[in-house]
Amino acid sequence: MAAKIIFQQSTGGSFDSLQSQGTTQGTVPNPGSGHPAKRIFNPDNTLQGSMDNSGKQTNWPSWLSSFEIGISGPQNTSATQPNCATFAGNTEATTSNCQIGSPPVQTQCGAPLGQFRVSEVDCSIPNSATAAGTGGPTDGIYLRAILNRNNMGSTENLLLVLEYAASSLNPAPANPMACWSNGNFLPENCSDFVWRAYIKHGTSEVVMPYLLLIPPTLGSVLSPGYASGTQVSAKQFLLPLAPDPNLNVIQISRTQSHFTNLPLLQSTCASSGMPGNTPLCAGVVFHSLTLYRI
Repeated sequence: MAAKIIFQQSTGGSFDSLQSQGTTQGTVPNPGSGHPAKRIFNPDNTLQGSMDNSGKQTNWPSWLSSFEIGISGPQNTSATQPNCATFAGNTEATTSNCQIGSPPVQTQCGAPLGQFRVSEVDCSIPNSATAAGTGGPTDGIYLRAILNRNNMGSTENLLLVLEYAASSLNPAPANPMACWSNGNFLPENCSDFVWRAYIKHGTSEVVMPYLLLIPPTLGSVLSPGYASGTQVSAKQFLLPLAPDPNLNVIQISRTQSHFTNLPLLQSTCASSGMPGNTPLCAGVVFHSLTLYRI
């Protein structure tokens, strides 16, 4: 009655290598073309089911048709920078690669080896920044689950638990009124970056967001105390599927960044020059997503 995605590129995680799936140049921003989950786990991290490269499923939960993520790179026309959204490599996992504190101290701000992460300094390279997402089919950086509602009870809903670490560069907008536009709260106007959750009737549908996930972030590099996003947090939220039997897509998308001072971002989160590979300076490291049928 539950399925867990572990955001690691290993046999202990849900994903195979980019090389094995032909996604080293990024994923095409079309539904079904993302980097697929090949293993589903139980909440206690034991293996529940798997999928081979032909799509044959073994002990795969019948109510979860597929799960995919967006990988940045030249093939991903919505997110062309290879180091923006991908799995952490050896250099990122070991190098002191950002500067935190006053005076600045070189700090390790990368992700663990093989962990899926989004590094905002790499997503925001001038003249080739990642396109804004809408929760729609052409988003470049996303998590997307396809449900088989025929194999769920008509009164069932889903509880999602997302484990992640997130850090921003700036602690808060200098002018909080910048977050408002024509009476509407728009965090894209004042937050370093924004992630939202969507519930949809199909992968091509564009709908209003269901939930704002980020902000808040778990740490702010330039705030007093100079905290990066090293602490893992669990955010849980209910998806009310029962009222509408045709809802079958869950999508979590990075919608936009808002760095008003790119040189400061680069000097802090890419102290040795580009690329930065520093999701714990400004960005997100994903650990797991568990879906509970309730």
